[in-house]
Amino acid sequence: MLKSIKRAVSLLIALCMVLLLFPLEAAADEIIPPERYGKTMLKQDSKYDASELVRVYSILAENYLLASDATGTSYYVTLDPSYYVLDFSFDEVDNLAKYIGGVYEYDYPEHFWLTGEVGYTPQYDDYGQIEMIRRICLHFDRELYAEKSGFDFAADGLMASLNITAETSEYERAKLIHDKLIELAEYEPDAENASNAYGAIVKKAADSAGYAKAYQYLLRRAGIQAGTVSGTVISSGETRTWNFVRIDGKYYYTDVSADDCGGAASYKYFNVTSAQIETERTITPLAFGKLPICDSTDAAYEEEIKNEHEHEYCEEKEDEKYLKSAVCGEYIVYFKSCACGEASETETFTSLTTAGHVFTQYLYNNDASCEVDGTETAECDRCGETETRTAAGTKLSHSFEYSYNGDATCLADGTKTPVCKNCGEKDETQTVTAEGTKLGHSFTNYVDNNDATCLRDGTETAYCDNEGCSVTDVRTKEGSQKEHSFVKEAVKEPTCTKGGYTFYKCSGEKCAEFYFSDETPPLGHAGGKATCIERAVCDRCKESYGEFAGHDYDTENWIGNDKTGHYHKCKNCPAHTETVPHTPGPEATEASAQVCLECGYILTPALVHQHRVTEIPANPATCTEPGNIGYYVCSCGRRFADAYCVIEIVLESSITLEPKGHSFGEYESDKNATCTSDGTETAKCENCSAVDTRKAENSKLSHDYIPTLVKPSCTEGGYTIFTCKDCQDTYIGNETDPLGHSYESFVTEPNCTADGFTKHICSRCKDEYTDSEIPKLEHEWLDATCTAPRTCKNCSIETGEPLGHSLSDWEMSSSEHWKVCTKESCQEEVPGTRGVHGDWNYDGACDFCGYDFPEIYSVTTGEKAVLEYVYYKPFLIIANGDYDKFMNVMVDGETVVRLYYTVSPGSTEVRFSSEYLKTLSLGVHTVKFIFADGVATAEFEIKSIGAPPSDAAPIKNYRRIVIAENDYEEVNPSTGAPLFAFAPLCGAKAAAKNS
Repeated sequence: MLKSIKRAVSLLIALCMVLLLFPLEAAADEIIPPERYGKTMLKQDSKYDASELVRVYSILAENYLLASDATGTSYYVTLDPSYYVLDFSFDEVDNLAKYIGGVYEYDYPEHFWLTGEVGYTPQYDDYGQIEMIRRICLHFDRELYAEKSGFDFAADGLMASLNITAETSEYERAKLIHDKLIELAEYEPDAENASNAYGAIVKKAADSAGYAKAYQYLLRRAGIQAGTVSGTVISSGETRTWNFVRIDGKYYYTDVSADDCGGAASYKYFNVTSAQIETERTITPLAFGKLPICDSTDAAYEEEIKNEHEHEYCEEKEDEKYLKSAVCGEYIVYFKSCACGEASETETFTSLTTAGHVFTQYLYNNDASCEVDGTETAECDRCGETETRTAAGTKLSHSFEYSYNGDATCLADGTKTPVCKNCGEKDETQTVTAEGTKLGHSFTNYVDNNDATCLRDGTETAYCDNEGCSVTDVRTKEGSQKEHSFVKEAVKEPTCTKGGYTFYKCSGEKCAEFYFSDETPPLGHAGGKATCIERAVCDRCKESYGEFAGHDYDTENWIGNDKTGHYHKCKNCPAHTETVPHTPGPEATEASAQVCLECGYILTPALVHQHRVTEIPANPATCTEPGNIGYYVCSCGRRFADAYCVIEIVLESSITLEPKGHSFGEYESDKNATCTSDGTETAKCENCSAVDTRKAENSKLSHDYIPTLVKPSCTEGGYTIFTCKDCQDTYIGNETDPLGHSYESFVTEPNCTADGFTKHICSRCKDEYTDSEIPKLEHEWLDATCTAPRTCKNCSIETGEPLGHSLSDWEMSSSEHWKVCTKESCQEEVPGTRGVHGDWNYDGACDFCGYDFPEIYSVTTGEKAVLEYVYYKPFLIIANGDYDKFMNVMVDGETVVRLYYTVSPGSTEVRFSSEYLKTLSLGVHTVKFIFADGVATAEFEIKSIGAPPSDAAPIKNYRRIVIAENDYEEVNPSTGAPLFAFAPLCGAKAAAKNS
């Protein structure tokens, strides 16, 4: 019952999707957006179930949700319900999710916030195998997504400004958007968001991809289908992106960014053919389908250029009249031109032709010898690179002069022989004595004789350096005297009064050197006890030492007192007494005297009446602040000049001292005068730290001039510039007359590109002028070929265009295909046509050349199999091809939908489901395995479809996964147990396979 309900729901959904393909008729004046190209390709997909691919794609397009994962840091687009798969490997599921997500992102350039990262949420069955994809996650940039409203507003304004209606032709719509995008945007490959539509439409700065995506989006709003295509510029290796556009049912290529001439529109790449593009670029195939064929010229740009117009410098012609610069070994640079022929003064382009050297003025190198001619060298008129060649007729004659032979000895002169100063040839017959060349002895390599001692230096000996001489020289080797070798002779221990030491003596022969070391101080006396009448006795040496001890006074019993203190006697020697100062009690007042607290002696009698004063210290006046004299203030408030309150101060003014004022001494120069201004001088106050600075009159210095010589040239006289080293003041003197030119003449012969002439060059300043012109020669032209224009065989100048190849049908090998030129004069392979066989339809044949992949594999199990009762039985067939190279399987020439079979390794095992087998007719069928490098074919026969006889063996009940259309868990009809649990984390690849 559950199966019947689900089957009915599936049929209802399928019916609704079919109805969606037939929308209601639109209003006559409404522009209907065309179907997106990626979606069209999905409908034709043969590797996967095309209808399921389109279903998931439609969910992404119509029902996408913005959500975040559990961490809140990864944002993505999610879909629900799910895309279902059966028995897919983990890698295949990953590729499938990225496949659908990639096609969707290709079709929606207005979703510029997508990052290109694709994930998915898998769901597993009871056996740990992926049975469906719950969600496909298209990650996006949250900050860019926030710019969506601004993008929509800018795009709406742009489209409104074009006034495109249903009445506007498709050609005119494409041209209006082409021109508007060029007017709006600038080509800036390094700009932020340069590679998306947002960069081109909102930021107005984009690379070729940004232009192409914006053009694709705007064309669709204008009712025109378009897509993007990438490739490589053959000449530079640069990667570019442009568009294919469908106008009136036919496809064309357009590269808007290449037509942007600084805001002015060119139409060189507007509605062109594949053949035109492929002369300059290679094209990268789409990952999800075939590119459309662009071979129509119906919508090509053919507007005539009027005589009166604003120049648009977009033409790139390699013509001498447009030449800007030619640097040897580098590509020639030309000025761009308008279609009318007018050359730009600023805009340039670089040719693919390199400039060659031009050598015209050869200078002799003065390197001839008596045997051969010398050489002459010329600098290239363009780049300065040199070329050297033989200077005919410059060979020299012998010119002999005597040369010393280096054969003198210590005691005799050597010889000399005549040698040609040009070529080095010798005349041995004329050898004579070289007077005054006798060497004399030379001693340099001295060897130590090892005879030094600690009392004197040793000696060293050397042999004469000159070959054949055995004389020696002996001398003192300064600084070779050896160090003393001291040994311990005796040790003296310390006593109470004398220190200890160790005696060392040199062990060298006849050496009396010695020294004392390891000295220790005397031990000092120790022990014993001193009294006030006897000193202490040392415990070691028994001698008296030290001072007498102090007296031991009786501090309890005082024997008398006076005004100096109170005193008592020593217990050991009663003749000695000690006086101790009084300990004063509280100060005397008018009511009581002050007494000693120890003995009661009256120190101060009771007071009668007296002043109690506070001293106010004197505070001297400074240069800027007042001061006061010292005085006393009594507790009664009266002021006195003395502490005894005898002299009373009555006037307040007699206490205060007025400020003194500064007293500046002698001024000293600050040494800051220059040759343009006086300096300053400063003095210090004699009483404080204040300073005073003033101008030092008449202290300005004199100029200190340094001469700089400027030598005369051919046209300018010489002179000396005198410059003050301090202030840079200058004047000129010692002027001399110009030297005048000194010209040398060089003849340049004419060729077919330039006249001949004689050039006169000044040897000093290189000033030059030409005369004696000879007319240039005529060109000798070679005919144009497929790849080269008409060329002069003498000077290599080219004119016109190459003839171009005439392409043959495909030539092919087991792995590649290519085309050759059919012209009899060429017969060469055409560059850019060679490629590896590709099978994007997985039908066993190359999609370009039709090459049939060879049958290099065979079916090992299932060949000639006869199948009965297939209603309940799957069919296993095995080929010996590599599982990793398996691409597809076909039956009777038709690709089998992946839903109807499973594939697994072990060679390559394919198991067709009974659901699929019962759709085949009775009889013999052909099965073909498609691998990446070959195929395998076999036949099998279906003999019956119905149920087996009742007495036949029971058929194994193979599990079939039910395709769900909701988020509820699937239940096994026989047990009621759940078949799976929802996997909530986007992009997870749980390792359930291994559990």
